[in-house]
Amino acid sequence: LRIDLPNLVRLEPSDVVADASDASINGADDEYLVTGFKLGRQIGEGGYGRVYLATKATSVDDFEFAVKVLDPSPFVENKDEALKRFRREIRAIKKLQHRAIIPYYEAGLTRDNKPFVVMPLISGTNLIDAVRAMSLKQHVLTYVEVLRALQYAHSNNVLHRDLKPSNIVVRESDNQPIILDFGAAYILDQLDSKTLTTEAVGTIGYIPSEIIADPKVRSSLQDIYACAVMLYEGLAGRRPDPTDYRSLTEVDDNYAPLDEVIVNALASAKSRTKTAQAFADQLVARFGAE
Repeated sequence: LRIDLPNLVRLEPSDVVADASDASINGADDEYLVTGFKLGRQIGEGGYGRVYLATKATSVDDFEFAVKVLDPSPFVENKDEALKRFRREIRAIKKLQHRAIIPYYEAGLTRDNKPFVVMPLISGTNLIDAVRAMSLKQHVLTYVEVLRALQYAHSNNVLHRDLKPSNIVVRESDNQPIILDFGAAYILDQLDSKTLTTEAVGTIGYIPSEIIADPKVRSSLQDIYACAVMLYEGLAGRRPDPTDYRSLTEVDDNYAPLDEVIVNALASAKSRTKTAQAFADQLVARFGAE
């Protein structure tokens, strides 16, 4: 039963979502909350879920994965919307096969009916921390790789909409950047005007003004803007102010070729660089390909 004042509503079993605590996830009795996987410590958290280290035992050896389980706590007032967002994330990633985008190996419901996805366990560092150890050319070409992955996603009608340094990991073994957490992805061919939210999706500081002014706007330009912010931030140690842009030459004269490219990608929606590919091409033209 569910209290829905002034009524008491009878629910079908399929409508019930148990509210598992962290203790139940990590407790011995529920370590196999996700069938076939032993969940361990929490290793990450995003707007739409928590990520746990998980082990799967086979006849050969134990293998480690990352398992993301939906945590509805931020959506106490509307858990249905949280579930819809999570399912949308799965549909988005299923359409994408790119070396710079995290793949999903498996998806389903936990034993207490919470959605989960199984991902590879990546050993690496968030984007901003990783590029600090790179040469300028390596730094820029890392963003070229991210932008090419975004172009691929956009060509498949998938937007990320929450790009920020913690959502891009640079793999330690080969410096491959990998975009994580498409939890805010909007699939253009899956939604109509009735489903548009009234709150801007993204992280303050990486959201362009047109999205803040009108959260119903859905455009790849949001991802382009976020990449420009991150590129500037990695070089200057601070995020740019699009209304009062300070040249990167204040930090290092070698950064001068990037100013025009970044300014174009931070511009108003009408004047902004139109595609992730165009952004990448401008960077390559100034620093060359690998």
